Amino acid sequence: MTHIISIVSGKGGVGKSTTVANLGVALAEFNKDVTLIDANFFTPNLSLHFGTPPSAPTIHQVMRGESNIEEATQVHSTGAKIIPASLSLLELKRVRPRRIFKVVKKISGDFVLLDTQAGIGDDVKEAIKASDSVIVVTNLEWPAITDALKIILICKEEGVRVRGVVLNRVRRDRIEPGMRNVQSLLESEILGIIPEDSHVRKSIAMKDPVVVSYPNSDAAVAYKALAARLVGINYKAPHVFARKMRELLRKLNAK
Repeated sequence: MTHIISIVSGKGGVGKSTTVANLGVALAEFNKDVTLIDANFFTPNLSLHFGTPPSAPTIHQVMRGESNIEEATQVHSTGAKIIPASLSLLELKRVRPRRIFKVVKKISGDFVLLDTQAGIGDDVKEAIKASDSVIVVTNLEWPAITDALKIILICKEEGVRVRGVVLNRVRRDRIEPGMRNVQSLLESEILGIIPEDSHVRKSIAMKDPVVVSYPNSDAAVAYKALAARLVGINYKAPHVFARKMRELLRKLNAK
């Protein structure tokens, strides 16, 4: 069975595309057949995380019937498959978001991850409706948290399961809201805690996800732990930070 998961965020700039890229390659490293689709039709950037050639066929062309899925699929060194979106401004008015449903249903494998546009627009709703479940990415900042709550409510209105929340770029300082308070407000399980890590910025500049370019960094280990949790693998983290995060997640999600 193929699990179709939309990765969403109520607010832009929280690291949603970074999460999609790294979660995807981490799943591939766990020998899962995973396809990443840039379903952000208007402000896409998933391809920038992988250095996809600008001339490559895109999801825009697939949705218009000008290319097929196989032609638009790029394969990363980890085995993760990427279907990029066009960066061209000319493509903006030439796509109908509701066609994403037919595209994702043609893809087989273990996981299909949809990198959606930030916010709660119609294109995001179409991606959500095409999915089996949703993962919400947010930061520990109140504007991002309140926007995350809005998109969680929309998912519930659409009858789509919210698999949980990923807290990204966590600093663990006194300014951030308490994680338990955030979890209570969002009424969703905390699936992963990704720390603020300078290696992520370096990996984006290198156009290769941090899980690959800096596999032992704190962020990379956290993404691997998130992937392991999705597939039910008992991931043994290589250093103290990850063990602390795992224990914190256990306490947060204790019934």
